Amino acid sequence: MIDARDCEKEVIVGLNLFFSNVVVGNMQPRNDAYFAGIEKQILEVLDKALTTIIVCVAWFTNTKLRDKLIEKQKDGIDVRVIIYKDGVNHSKGVDLSELNHKEYRGERGGIMHEKFCVVDNVHTVCGSYNWTLNAENKNDEDAAFHLEDYKFASKYTKRFNEIWKRDGSAG
Repeated sequence: MIDARDCEKEVIVGLNLFFSNVVVGNMQPRNDAYFAGIEKQILEVLDKALTTIIVCVAWFTNTKLRDKLIEKQKDGIDVRVIIYKDGVNHSKGVDLSELNHKEYRGERGGIMHEKFCVVDNVHTVCGSYNWTLNAENKNDEDAAFHLEDYKFASKYTKRFNEIWKRDGSAG
């Protein structure tokens, strides 16, 4: 039988570590760069999701990646997507109606050209790779994978939340 006082002590220690920004466990930040086969690598990172997936890409035409997001959402993962509000996404983009998503133009008069994904605020994918068929099959692209790095991921999560809160969303 567990003594309530011992349990309370463990909870207090855990909360103190949490609020002190201390990571408990074996996080081993890893960085990899890919220049081909990026879709496969993204799917593997999405499969790691336990709680959240956020995606911010200019163009989204890849149905495999969209279908994986829908699958993860059905598994109880909180999925949010931001895309660029333009004709390409409206005519050739995937149907995101099953997902919590928003569309934006660029904040400074240009295009919303960001490309990143964060899983569980610990795994980040970023680079030139849009989630499109051309990115996977035709273009010269890159994607950096920063795994098990919550400090790096938190910067992108913060950026995503800044964009998500803008006025002018369509989704």
